[in-house]
Amino acid sequence: MIDVKSLKLKLTDNQERFIDTPKKYTAFIGGVGSGKTYAGITKAMLCAMRAVCNGAIVAPTYRMLKDTILPVLREKLEGMVIEERLSDMVWVLTNGSMIYLRSAEDPDHFRGLNLNWILIEEAPYCSSYIWPVAIGRLRQEVRDGDGVIYPPCAFVTGTPKGRNWVYQFFAKDGGKTSEYGMVQASSMSNPFLSKDYLNSLKLNYTGKYFAQELLGEFVTFEGLIYDTFDEDIHLWSVKKHGLIPTGRDVELYEYGLDTNYAKPCAITVHCIPTVGPDKFIKQGRAYDIQIDEWYVSKASTREVAAQLRKFYDMYGQGIV
Repeated sequence: MIDVKSLKLKLTDNQERFIDTPKKYTAFIGGVGSGKTYAGITKAMLCAMRAVCNGAIVAPTYRMLKDTILPVLREKLEGMVIEERLSDMVWVLTNGSMIYLRSAEDPDHFRGLNLNWILIEEAPYCSSYIWPVAIGRLRQEVRDGDGVIYPPCAFVTGTPKGRNWVYQFFAKDGGKTSEYGMVQASSMSNPFLSKDYLNSLKLNYTGKYFAQELLGEFVTFEGLIYDTFDEDIHLWSVKKHGLIPTGRDVELYEYGLDTNYAKPCAITVHCIPTVGPDKFIKQGRAYDIQIDEWYVSKASTREVAAQLRKFYDMYGQGIV
């Protein structure tokens, strides 16, 4: 990796950590104004400069590419571009490297690319389909004039949008593998932002929106109504926790019913256990946990009633 400090770039500590990481897959997750786009474009520029290679910059839409990415890219690559082909969104640099600009609206459009690196800007606003398609393009290993080899890498930037695929890969599961890394930064960590701007944000952002948009935190699952829901607490896993509690091990059964026809109808089975892992009992009170479900499209009222009777036979009677 090019020594960032030797280039005398104006970077925050968080940006420098993100750019200089040796991880194969890296995320810069931050609040508004935390310098995500600048960090992503700078890292992309350094990857394109270190050796002749192909790279790609992806944004959720072409409009975002034009409004957000292109201005920063032109600033960072001034004097290093031979050709800017806006007709097919390809830039050719003076060292021979090529940068493809693509929209995440249809990831299949860049399946044919052979890349050394890829940047996904505002990744939380892209569909989860983008990630497997993106890393599947990373087939180009390159080396510089000194013989230093640069294996393929992918990096993403963005402000959280619930606990979607970015959270799953980089925050939840990423810590379990040496290939993934993540840098989190709040809006307040950027010393280049004015105090007036930050004070205005602090006055107008509250609660979980403040945590997400300013602190850059993954506060809840995307689209989740009950934001205190926790998979580890409220779902019983046979693999993790053993046999589902029944009989005397259950204090109470309850059933959730969401009726629909064209869209799936759902029945969920809940219980309050009297035994189980400590995590299900806090301060002497057991959590209501889900132990089973039925999820079917175009189910008649008769079929719904029959399934409820089955659950009653399997577990026990309770309110619906």
